[in-house]
Amino acid sequence: MQYGVDISTYKRLENRSNKKELRLQKTPIKSVAFFIMGFLLSRVLLSVTIEMGIAPFGIAYLIGIKKEKSKDILLSLLGIIMGYLSIYRSLEGAIAYCIVAVIVMGYIEICNNLELKQRDV
Repeated sequence: MQYGVDISTYKRLENRSNKKELRLQKTPIKSVAFFIMGFLLSRVLLSVTIEMGIAPFGIAYLIGIKKEKSKDILLSLLGIIMGYLSIYRSLEGAIAYCIVAVIVMGYIEICNNLELKQRDV
């Protein structure tokens, strides 16, 4: 900077106290939202060709919500399974996706239980 030049510093003008947050804690709306998101995400099909495609988003969503409550994860799992079964005609191996989702759910529960036991020790 040059000597004698007065430059004012950057100042944030927004007021954070005016912002409203939407919190969905301990409400049935949150549970329904988990179910619907699982259902809709598992129906997304990435088509490589007309006859072939993959649908990885349901399982990825299940892995992404692993720190939520077990009830919410279970509702998401049910939505994911229903979503995969609803597109079983256009998705080859839809039953395999359902089995993988159940295995991932079991793995998440085992990891969460081990984590709780390690905290208690």
